[in-house]
Amino acid sequence: MRAMEAKQASEVADSARAGLEALSNLSHELRTPLNGILGLSGLLLDDNLTAEQREQVDTIRRCGDTLLNLVNDILDFASAQSGEICLSEGAFDLRETIASVTDLLVQRAQAKGLPVTVRMEANVPARLTGDAGRLRQVLLHLVGNAIKFTERGEVGVTVAVDGEAHDRCVLRFSVRDTGAGIPPEQQRALFAPFARADTSASRANDGVGLGLAIARRIVEAMGGQIGVESAAGQGATFWFTARFAADRSGPTTAKPQEPAEPAPRMRVLVVEDNPVSQKIALLQLEKLGHRADGVSNGLEALTALEKLPYDVVLMDCQMPVMDGFTATAEIRRREGAGKHTRILALTANALASDREKCLAAGMDDFLSKPVSPDDLRKALARGPAASAATASPAVEASAPIDWQRLHDIAGDDSQMLKEMIEMYLQQTAEQFEELRVAIEAANAGDVHRLAHSCKGTSATCGVMSLVSPLRELEYMGRDGKLGGAAQLFSQVTREFDRLKELLRNPPAA
Repeated sequence: MRAMEAKQASEVADSARAGLEALSNLSHELRTPLNGILGLSGLLLDDNLTAEQREQVDTIRRCGDTLLNLVNDILDFASAQSGEICLSEGAFDLRETIASVTDLLVQRAQAKGLPVTVRMEANVPARLTGDAGRLRQVLLHLVGNAIKFTERGEVGVTVAVDGEAHDRCVLRFSVRDTGAGIPPEQQRALFAPFARADTSASRANDGVGLGLAIARRIVEAMGGQIGVESAAGQGATFWFTARFAADRSGPTTAKPQEPAEPAPRMRVLVVEDNPVSQKIALLQLEKLGHRADGVSNGLEALTALEKLPYDVVLMDCQMPVMDGFTATAEIRRREGAGKHTRILALTANALASDREKCLAAGMDDFLSKPVSPDDLRKALARGPAASAATASPAVEASAPIDWQRLHDIAGDDSQMLKEMIEMYLQQTAEQFEELRVAIEAANAGDVHRLAHSCKGTSATCGVMSLVSPLRELEYMGRDGKLGGAAQLFSQVTREFDRLKELLRNPPAA
Protein backbone atom coordinates (compact mmCIF):
# COMPACT_ATOMS: atom_id res chain seq x y z
CA MET A 1 0.00 0.00 0.00
CA ARG A 2 2.79 2.40 0.96
CA ALA A 3 4.78 1.50 -2.14
CA MET A 4 1.70 2.29 -4.22
CA GLU A 5 1.35 5.68 -2.50
CA ALA A 6 5.01 6.46 -3.17
CA LYS A 7 4.56 5.48 -6.82
CA GLN A 8 1.51 7.73 -7.11
CA ALA A 9 3.47 10.60 -5.55
CA SER A 10 6.21 10.06 -8.12
CA GLU A 11 3.69 10.09 -10.97
CA VAL A 12 2.12 13.30 -9.67
CA ALA A 13 5.56 14.92 -9.50
CA ASP A 14 6.34 13.80 -13.07
CA SER A 15 3.05 15.28 -14.23
CA ALA A 16 3.81 18.58 -12.46
CA ARG A 17 7.22 18.79 -14.08
CA ALA A 18 5.74 18.06 -17.51
CA GLY A 19 3.31 20.93 -16.93
CA LEU A 20 6.19 23.18 -15.91
CA GLU A 21 8.06 22.34 -19.11
CA ALA A 22 4.96 23.22 -21.16
CA LEU A 23 4.65 26.53 -19.32
CA SER A 24 8.34 27.20 -19.89
CA ASN A 25 7.82 26.74 -23.63
CA LEU A 26 4.77 29.03 -23.52
CA SER A 27 6.80 31.58 -21.58
CA HIS A 28 9.42 31.47 -24.33
CA GLU A 29 6.82 32.23 -27.00
CA LEU A 30 5.34 35.11 -24.97
CA ARG A 31 8.65 36.67 -23.98
CA THR A 32 9.89 37.02 -27.56
CA PRO A 33 7.17 39.49 -28.69
CA LEU A 34 7.27 41.16 -25.25
CA ASN A 35 10.98 41.72 -25.81
CA GLY A 36 10.05 43.68 -28.93
CA ILE A 37 7.29 45.68 -27.22
CA LEU A 38 9.33 46.65 -24.16
CA GLY A 39 12.61 47.11 -25.98
CA LEU A 40 11.32 49.35 -28.75
CA SER A 41 9.07 51.39 -26.46
CA GLY A 42 12.02 51.94 -24.14
CA LEU A 43 14.16 53.14 -27.03
CA LEU A 44 11.35 55.42 -28.25
CA LEU A 45 11.05 57.02 -24.80
CA ASP A 46 14.72 58.04 -25.09
CA ASP A 47 13.94 60.03 -28.26
CA ASN A 48 12.49 63.53 -28.62
CA LEU A 49 8.73 62.98 -28.54
CA THR A 50 5.80 65.32 -28.21
CA ALA A 51 3.89 65.16 -24.93
CA GLU A 52 1.07 63.22 -26.61
CA GLN A 53 3.46 60.75 -28.25
CA ARG A 54 5.32 60.22 -24.94
CA GLU A 55 2.06 59.48 -23.14
CA GLN A 56 1.05 56.95 -25.81
CA VAL A 57 4.42 55.17 -25.81
CA ASP A 58 4.48 55.17 -22.01
CA THR A 59 1.06 53.48 -22.04
CA ILE A 60 2.42 50.79 -24.38
CA ARG A 61 5.39 50.32 -22.07
CA ARG A 62 3.23 50.00 -18.94
CA CYS A 63 0.90 47.50 -20.66
CA GLY A 64 3.95 45.47 -21.69
CA ASP A 65 5.25 45.54 -18.11
CA THR A 66 1.86 44.28 -16.88
CA LEU A 67 1.92 41.41 -19.37
CA LEU A 68 5.47 40.51 -18.37
CA ASN A 69 4.47 40.49 -14.69
CA LEU A 70 1.62 38.09 -15.52
CA VAL A 71 3.98 35.76 -17.40
CA ASN A 72 6.45 35.85 -14.51
CA ASP A 73 3.72 35.16 -11.94
CA ILE A 74 2.42 32.14 -13.84
CA LEU A 75 5.93 30.75 -14.34
CA ASP A 76 6.87 31.42 -10.71
CA PHE A 77 3.75 29.62 -9.53
CA ALA A 78 4.38 26.63 -11.81
CA SER A 79 7.97 26.43 -10.55
CA ALA A 80 6.75 26.53 -6.97
CA GLN A 81 4.21 23.78 -7.63
CA SER A 82 6.89 21.50 -9.07
CA GLY A 83 9.35 22.18 -6.26
CA GLU A 84 11.76 24.25 -8.38
CA ILE A 85 11.96 27.24 -5.99
CA CYS A 86 15.69 27.57 -5.31
CA LEU A 87 16.97 29.72 -2.46
CA SER A 88 20.41 31.30 -2.56
CA GLU A 89 22.56 31.99 0.49
CA GLY A 90 24.27 35.34 0.74
CA ALA A 91 24.95 38.06 3.29
CA PHE A 92 22.69 41.11 3.04
CA ASP A 93 21.67 44.20 4.96
CA LEU A 94 18.04 43.88 6.07
CA ARG A 95 17.44 47.63 6.25
CA GLU A 96 18.76 48.12 2.73
CA THR A 97 16.57 45.29 1.45
CA ILE A 98 13.42 46.79 2.96
CA ALA A 99 14.42 50.27 1.75
CA SER A 100 14.75 48.93 -1.80
CA VAL A 101 11.13 47.75 -1.57
CA THR A 102 9.74 51.04 -0.28
CA ASP A 103 11.81 53.02 -2.80
CA LEU A 104 10.22 51.09 -5.66
CA LEU A 105 6.69 51.71 -4.34
CA VAL A 106 6.99 55.24 -2.95
CA GLN A 107 5.66 56.99 -6.08
CA ARG A 108 2.58 54.77 -6.12
CA ALA A 109 1.95 55.56 -2.44
CA GLN A 110 2.54 59.29 -2.86
CA ALA A 111 0.05 59.42 -5.73
CA LYS A 112 -2.63 58.32 -3.23
CA GLY A 113 -1.32 60.46 -0.38
CA LEU A 114 -0.34 57.42 1.69
CA PRO A 115 2.70 57.48 4.00
CA VAL A 116 4.65 54.20 4.17
CA THR A 117 6.36 53.67 7.53
CA VAL A 118 8.96 51.06 8.51
CA ARG A 119 9.69 50.02 12.11
CA MET A 120 12.34 47.47 13.08
CA GLU A 121 12.55 46.37 16.70
CA ALA A 122 15.87 47.01 18.41
CA ASN A 123 16.90 43.33 18.67
CA VAL A 124 16.47 42.62 14.93
CA PRO A 125 19.90 41.85 13.40
CA ALA A 126 20.98 44.36 10.79
CA ARG A 127 22.87 41.80 8.70
CA LEU A 128 21.61 38.34 7.80
CA THR A 129 22.49 35.44 5.56
CA GLY A 130 19.76 34.14 3.27
CA ASP A 131 17.96 34.91 0.02
CA ALA A 132 17.44 38.69 -0.05
CA GLY A 133 15.89 38.51 -3.52
CA ARG A 134 13.11 36.13 -2.47
CA LEU A 135 12.47 38.17 0.69
CA ARG A 136 12.18 41.28 -1.46
CA GLN A 137 9.75 39.49 -3.80
CA VAL A 138 7.37 38.66 -0.93
CA LEU A 139 7.58 42.15 0.57
CA LEU A 140 7.03 43.82 -2.80
CA HIS A 141 3.82 41.89 -3.27
CA LEU A 142 2.46 42.48 0.24
CA VAL A 143 3.36 46.18 0.42
CA GLY A 144 2.20 46.71 -3.17
CA ASN A 145 -1.15 45.10 -2.34
CA ALA A 146 -1.50 47.22 0.80
CA ILE A 147 -1.01 50.41 -1.23
CA LYS A 148 -3.32 49.25 -4.01
CA PHE A 149 -6.19 48.43 -1.69
CA THR A 150 -5.88 51.45 0.64
CA GLU A 151 -7.50 54.76 -0.32
CA ARG A 152 -6.73 56.76 2.83
CA GLY A 153 -4.71 56.35 5.98
CA GLU A 154 -1.28 54.67 5.88
CA VAL A 155 0.71 51.52 5.24
CA GLY A 156 3.13 50.25 7.86
CA VAL A 157 5.87 47.58 7.80
CA THR A 158 7.10 46.07 11.08
CA VAL A 159 9.93 43.58 11.63
CA ALA A 160 10.39 41.68 14.90
CA VAL A 161 12.36 38.67 16.17
CA ASP A 162 10.05 35.67 16.52
CA GLY A 163 12.54 33.18 17.91
CA GLU A 164 16.11 31.85 17.69
CA ALA A 165 17.44 28.30 17.35
CA HIS A 166 20.72 26.68 16.27
CA ASP A 167 22.42 29.86 15.10
CA ARG A 168 19.37 30.86 13.06
CA CYS A 169 16.83 33.54 13.87
CA VAL A 170 13.18 33.63 12.91
CA LEU A 171 11.90 37.06 11.89
CA ARG A 172 8.25 38.11 11.69
CA PHE A 173 7.34 40.67 9.02
CA SER A 174 3.98 42.46 9.25
CA VAL A 175 2.44 44.71 6.58
CA ARG A 176 -0.50 46.70 7.92
CA ASP A 177 -2.93 48.82 5.89
CA THR A 178 -6.01 50.92 6.67
CA GLY A 179 -8.05 49.72 3.72
CA ALA A 180 -11.48 48.14 3.54
CA GLY A 181 -10.41 44.92 5.26
CA ILE A 182 -11.19 41.32 4.34
CA PRO A 183 -14.19 39.38 5.70
CA PRO A 184 -13.34 36.10 7.52
CA GLU A 185 -15.12 33.95 4.92
CA GLN A 186 -12.77 35.29 2.19
CA GLN A 187 -9.57 34.99 4.20
CA ARG A 188 -9.47 31.18 4.10
CA ALA A 189 -8.98 31.08 0.31
CA LEU A 190 -6.63 34.06 -0.01
CA PHE A 191 -3.43 32.04 -0.39
CA ALA A 192 -4.92 29.57 -2.88
CA PRO A 193 -4.07 29.96 -6.59
CA PHE A 194 -6.20 32.46 -8.56
CA ALA A 195 -7.95 33.68 -5.40
CA ARG A 196 -9.00 37.29 -4.82
CA ALA A 197 -10.28 38.99 -1.72
CA ASP A 198 -12.51 41.18 -3.89
CA THR A 199 -13.51 40.44 -7.48
CA SER A 200 -15.09 43.86 -8.04
CA ALA A 201 -13.90 46.00 -10.92
CA SER A 202 -12.13 48.37 -8.53
CA ARG A 203 -9.81 45.57 -7.42
CA ALA A 204 -9.58 43.41 -10.52
CA ASN A 205 -7.49 45.89 -12.48
CA ASP A 206 -4.42 43.68 -12.76
CA GLY A 207 -3.01 40.32 -11.73
CA VAL A 208 -4.51 36.87 -11.91
CA GLY A 209 -4.62 36.08 -8.21
CA LEU A 210 -1.30 34.21 -8.04
CA GLY A 211 0.78 36.67 -5.98
CA LEU A 212 -0.22 35.42 -2.53
CA ALA A 213 0.02 31.77 -3.61
CA ILE A 214 3.57 32.40 -4.82
CA ALA A 215 4.40 34.32 -1.64
CA ARG A 216 3.19 31.37 0.44
CA ARG A 217 5.43 28.94 -1.46
CA ILE A 218 8.46 31.20 -1.06
CA VAL A 219 7.82 31.73 2.65
CA GLU A 220 7.45 27.98 3.20
CA ALA A 221 10.73 27.41 1.33
CA MET A 222 12.34 29.88 3.79
CA GLY A 223 11.06 27.78 6.69
CA GLY A 224 8.23 30.11 7.67
CA GLN A 225 4.49 30.62 7.60
CA ILE A 226 2.20 33.33 6.21
CA GLY A 227 -1.22 34.58 7.25
CA VAL A 228 -3.59 37.52 7.55
CA GLU A 229 -5.47 39.25 10.36
CA SER A 230 -8.39 41.41 9.27
CA ALA A 231 -12.02 42.29 9.60
CA ALA A 232 -14.31 44.04 7.14
CA GLY A 233 -13.89 47.82 7.40
CA GLN A 234 -10.88 47.63 9.73
CA GLY A 235 -7.91 47.24 7.41
CA ALA A 236 -5.68 44.17 7.15
CA THR A 237 -2.34 42.96 8.44
CA PHE A 238 -0.52 40.38 6.34
CA TRP A 239 2.32 38.70 8.21
CA PHE A 240 4.93 36.06 7.50
CA THR A 241 7.89 34.48 9.25
CA ALA A 242 11.20 33.40 7.73
CA ARG A 243 14.42 31.80 9.00
CA PHE A 244 17.81 33.39 8.42
CA ALA A 245 21.34 32.64 9.53
CA ALA A 246 23.25 35.32 11.42
CA ASP A 247 25.94 36.97 9.29
CA ARG A 248 29.06 36.95 11.45
CA SER A 249 31.28 38.68 8.90
CA GLY A 250 30.24 42.05 10.34
CA PRO A 251 29.29 45.17 8.45
CA THR A 252 31.59 46.14 5.64
CA THR A 253 33.25 49.52 5.88
CA ALA A 254 32.05 51.69 3.07
CA LYS A 255 34.86 53.07 0.93
CA PRO A 256 34.66 56.61 -0.37
CA GLN A 257 33.10 56.49 -3.79
CA GLU A 258 35.41 57.38 -6.60
CA PRO A 259 34.15 58.75 -9.89
CA ALA A 260 33.07 55.80 -12.00
CA GLU A 261 35.29 55.14 -14.97
CA PRO A 262 33.51 54.80 -18.29
CA ALA A 263 33.01 51.16 -19.28
CA PRO A 264 35.47 50.01 -21.96
CA ARG A 265 34.03 49.95 -25.45
CA MET A 266 33.48 46.37 -26.59
CA ARG A 267 32.89 44.64 -29.88
CA VAL A 268 29.81 42.48 -29.42
CA LEU A 269 28.32 39.82 -31.70
CA VAL A 270 24.54 39.36 -31.39
CA VAL A 271 23.45 35.86 -32.50
CA GLU A 272 19.65 36.03 -32.76
CA ASP A 273 17.29 34.65 -35.43
CA ASN A 274 14.34 36.90 -34.49
CA PRO A 275 14.82 40.14 -36.50
CA VAL A 276 13.04 42.32 -33.94
CA SER A 277 14.99 40.93 -30.97
CA GLN A 278 18.26 41.26 -32.91
CA LYS A 279 17.51 44.87 -33.84
CA ILE A 280 16.65 45.78 -30.25
CA ALA A 281 19.86 44.21 -28.90
CA LEU A 282 21.94 46.07 -31.49
CA LEU A 283 20.27 49.40 -30.65
CA GLN A 284 20.68 48.84 -26.91
CA LEU A 285 24.37 48.01 -27.35
CA GLU A 286 24.86 51.09 -29.52
CA LYS A 287 23.27 53.29 -26.83
CA LEU A 288 25.62 51.72 -24.25
CA GLY A 289 28.56 52.79 -26.41
CA HIS A 290 29.57 49.41 -27.83
CA ARG A 291 30.16 48.28 -31.40
CA ALA A 292 27.82 45.46 -32.37
CA ASP A 293 27.10 43.19 -35.33
CA GLY A 294 24.23 40.75 -35.77
CA VAL A 295 23.93 37.28 -37.32
CA SER A 296 20.96 34.91 -37.48
CA ASN A 297 22.26 31.51 -36.35
CA GLY A 298 25.16 29.64 -34.79
CA LEU A 299 26.80 28.76 -38.10
CA GLU A 300 26.94 32.43 -39.11
CA ALA A 301 28.37 33.19 -35.67
CA LEU A 302 31.28 30.78 -36.26
CA THR A 303 32.02 32.49 -39.58
CA ALA A 304 31.86 35.96 -37.97
CA LEU A 305 34.24 34.92 -35.18
CA GLU A 306 36.77 33.76 -37.76
CA LYS A 307 36.81 37.25 -39.28
CA LEU A 308 36.79 39.50 -36.19
CA PRO A 309 37.96 39.12 -32.56
CA TYR A 310 34.71 39.81 -30.69
CA ASP A 311 34.94 40.54 -26.95
CA VAL A 312 31.47 39.21 -26.13
CA VAL A 313 28.87 37.04 -27.88
CA LEU A 314 25.17 37.41 -27.04
CA MET A 315 23.95 33.94 -27.97
CA ASP A 316 20.30 33.02 -28.48
CA CYS A 317 19.69 29.36 -27.64
CA GLN A 318 16.91 28.23 -30.00
CA MET A 319 17.79 28.98 -33.63
CA PRO A 320 17.52 27.21 -36.99
CA VAL A 321 20.55 25.78 -38.86
CA MET A 322 22.69 25.68 -35.68
CA ASP A 323 21.40 26.40 -32.16
CA GLY A 324 23.25 28.30 -29.45
CA PHE A 325 24.35 25.22 -27.49
CA THR A 326 25.98 23.58 -30.52
CA ALA A 327 27.60 26.86 -31.55
CA THR A 328 28.98 27.41 -28.05
CA ALA A 329 30.45 23.90 -27.94
CA GLU A 330 32.15 24.47 -31.30
CA ILE A 331 33.49 27.88 -30.22
CA ARG A 332 35.02 26.33 -27.11
CA ARG A 333 36.50 23.47 -29.15
CA ARG A 334 38.14 25.88 -31.59
CA GLU A 335 39.49 28.14 -28.84
CA GLY A 336 41.18 25.40 -26.84
CA ALA A 337 42.78 26.32 -23.52
CA GLY A 338 44.56 29.50 -24.62
CA LYS A 339 41.56 31.71 -25.35
CA HIS A 340 38.10 32.33 -23.90
CA THR A 341 35.46 34.46 -25.60
CA ARG A 342 32.71 35.53 -23.22
CA ILE A 343 29.36 34.07 -24.28
CA LEU A 344 26.17 35.36 -22.67
CA ALA A 345 23.04 33.27 -23.19
CA LEU A 346 20.19 35.40 -24.54
CA THR A 347 17.03 33.37 -24.15
CA ALA A 348 13.30 33.65 -23.56
CA ASN A 349 13.43 30.66 -21.19
CA ALA A 350 13.49 31.66 -17.54
CA LEU A 351 13.73 28.56 -15.31
CA ALA A 352 16.64 27.68 -13.05
CA SER A 353 17.10 24.51 -15.12
CA ASP A 354 17.49 26.60 -18.29
CA ARG A 355 20.20 28.63 -16.57
CA GLU A 356 22.00 25.44 -15.53
CA LYS A 357 21.88 24.09 -19.07
CA CYS A 358 23.41 27.28 -20.51
CA LEU A 359 26.26 27.25 -18.01
CA ALA A 360 26.85 23.52 -18.51
CA ALA A 361 27.13 24.16 -22.26
CA GLY A 362 30.06 26.50 -21.68
CA MET A 363 28.31 29.88 -21.60
CA ASP A 364 29.43 32.45 -19.04
CA ASP A 365 26.21 34.19 -18.09
CA PHE A 366 22.45 34.06 -18.59
CA LEU A 367 20.11 36.87 -19.68
CA SER A 368 16.38 36.21 -19.80
CA LYS A 369 14.27 38.11 -22.32
CA PRO A 370 12.99 40.78 -22.28
CA VAL A 371 16.45 42.17 -21.49
CA SER A 372 16.50 45.68 -20.02
CA PRO A 373 19.37 48.01 -20.93
CA ASP A 374 20.43 48.02 -17.26
CA ASP A 375 20.58 44.20 -17.10
CA LEU A 376 22.59 44.17 -20.31
CA ARG A 377 24.97 46.83 -19.02
CA LYS A 378 25.55 44.92 -15.76
CA ALA A 379 26.11 41.61 -17.56
CA LEU A 380 28.67 43.17 -19.91
CA ALA A 381 30.45 44.80 -16.97
CA ARG A 382 30.88 41.51 -15.09
CA GLY A 383 34.04 39.51 -15.61
CA PRO A 384 33.91 35.86 -16.73
CA ALA A 385 34.39 34.42 -13.23
CA ALA A 386 31.88 36.80 -11.68
CA SER A 387 29.41 36.08 -14.45
CA ALA A 388 29.35 32.37 -13.80
CA ALA A 389 29.09 32.85 -10.06
CA THR A 390 26.26 35.37 -10.41
CA ALA A 391 24.31 33.46 -12.99
CA SER A 392 24.38 30.07 -11.35
CA PRO A 393 22.14 29.37 -8.37
CA ALA A 394 23.81 27.56 -5.50
CA VAL A 395 22.41 24.13 -6.22
CA GLU A 396 25.45 22.04 -7.08
CA ALA A 397 27.00 22.72 -3.69
CA SER A 398 24.03 21.13 -1.94
CA ALA A 399 24.11 17.62 -0.46
CA PRO A 400 23.78 14.75 -2.98
CA ILE A 401 20.65 13.49 -1.16
CA ASP A 402 17.91 15.70 0.24
CA TRP A 403 17.02 13.57 3.25
CA GLN A 404 14.44 16.04 4.50
CA ARG A 405 12.46 15.63 1.28
CA LEU A 406 12.54 11.84 1.63
CA HIS A 407 11.40 11.98 5.27
CA ASP A 408 8.63 14.42 4.35
CA ILE A 409 7.32 12.10 1.63
CA ALA A 410 7.45 9.10 3.95
CA GLY A 411 5.80 11.01 6.77
CA ASP A 412 8.69 10.05 9.06
CA ASP A 413 7.60 6.40 8.72
CA SER A 414 10.90 4.48 8.64
CA GLN A 415 9.39 1.37 7.05
CA MET A 416 7.72 3.37 4.28
CA LEU A 417 11.00 5.23 3.74
CA LYS A 418 12.88 1.95 3.21
CA GLU A 419 10.21 0.63 0.84
CA MET A 420 10.25 3.86 -1.16
CA ILE A 421 14.06 3.85 -1.44
CA GLU A 422 14.14 0.22 -2.58
CA MET A 423 11.43 0.91 -5.15
CA TYR A 424 13.40 3.93 -6.40
CA LEU A 425 16.64 1.93 -6.64
CA GLN A 426 14.97 -0.97 -8.45
CA GLN A 427 13.03 1.19 -10.90
CA THR A 428 16.02 3.43 -11.62
CA ALA A 429 18.35 0.48 -12.18
CA GLU A 430 15.88 -1.00 -14.68
CA GLN A 431 15.44 2.32 -16.50
CA PHE A 432 19.20 2.91 -16.55
CA GLU A 433 19.63 -0.42 -18.36
CA GLU A 434 17.01 0.68 -20.91
CA LEU A 435 18.75 4.05 -21.18
CA ARG A 436 22.11 2.37 -21.84
CA VAL A 437 20.57 0.35 -24.68
CA ALA A 438 18.90 3.48 -26.12
CA ILE A 439 22.19 5.42 -26.10
CA GLU A 440 24.06 2.54 -27.76
CA ALA A 441 21.32 2.34 -30.43
CA ALA A 442 21.35 6.16 -30.85
CA ASN A 443 17.59 6.19 -30.21
CA ALA A 444 17.14 9.87 -29.27
CA GLY A 445 13.42 9.54 -28.54
CA ASP A 446 13.95 6.80 -25.95
CA VAL A 447 16.91 8.67 -24.44
CA HIS A 448 14.70 11.75 -23.98
CA ARG A 449 11.82 9.76 -22.49
CA LEU A 450 13.89 7.63 -20.12
CA ALA A 451 16.18 10.44 -18.92
CA HIS A 452 13.12 12.62 -18.28
CA SER A 453 11.49 9.88 -16.21
CA CYS A 454 14.64 9.13 -14.21
CA LYS A 455 15.27 12.83 -13.62
CA GLY A 456 11.75 13.39 -12.28
CA THR A 457 11.86 10.35 -10.00
CA SER A 458 15.31 11.33 -8.67
CA ALA A 459 14.14 14.87 -7.93
CA THR A 460 11.02 13.57 -6.20
CA CYS A 461 13.09 11.22 -4.04
CA GLY A 462 15.65 13.89 -3.22
CA VAL A 463 18.55 12.27 -5.10
CA MET A 464 19.76 15.69 -6.18
CA SER A 465 23.23 14.89 -7.56
CA LEU A 466 21.62 12.88 -10.40
CA VAL A 467 19.12 15.55 -11.45
CA SER A 468 21.43 17.88 -13.39
CA PRO A 469 23.26 15.22 -15.51
CA LEU A 470 19.97 13.41 -16.23
CA ARG A 471 18.46 16.73 -17.32
CA GLU A 472 21.38 17.17 -19.73
CA LEU A 473 20.79 13.67 -21.15
CA GLU A 474 17.10 14.57 -21.50
CA TYR A 475 18.02 17.66 -23.54
CA MET A 476 20.43 15.64 -25.68
CA GLY A 477 17.64 13.20 -26.52
CA ARG A 478 15.12 15.98 -27.14
CA ASP A 479 17.48 17.77 -29.52
CA GLY A 480 18.61 14.55 -31.22
CA LYS A 481 22.27 15.32 -30.41
CA LEU A 482 23.74 12.33 -28.58
CA GLY A 483 27.42 13.20 -28.92
CA GLY A 484 28.95 12.72 -25.47
CA ALA A 485 25.82 10.96 -24.14
CA ALA A 486 27.68 7.71 -23.45
CA GLN A 487 30.36 9.48 -21.40
CA LEU A 488 27.77 11.47 -19.45
CA PHE A 489 25.71 8.33 -18.79
CA SER A 490 28.85 6.59 -17.48
CA GLN A 491 29.23 9.42 -14.93
CA VAL A 492 25.56 9.06 -13.96
CA THR A 493 25.85 5.31 -13.33
CA ARG A 494 29.01 5.77 -11.26
CA GLU A 495 27.24 8.35 -9.10
CA PHE A 496 24.19 6.07 -8.80
CA ASP A 497 26.39 3.20 -7.61
CA ARG A 498 28.02 5.52 -5.06
CA LEU A 499 24.66 6.62 -3.67
CA LYS A 500 23.14 3.14 -3.27
CA GLU A 501 24.84 2.46 0.05
CA LEU A 502 23.95 5.93 1.36
CA LEU A 503 20.31 5.48 0.40
CA ARG A 504 20.07 2.09 2.09
CA ASN A 505 21.33 3.61 5.37
CA PRO A 506 19.16 6.71 5.82
CA PRO A 507 19.76 8.97 8.83
CA ALA A 508 17.03 9.34 11.44
CA ALA A 509 14.51 12.11 10.86
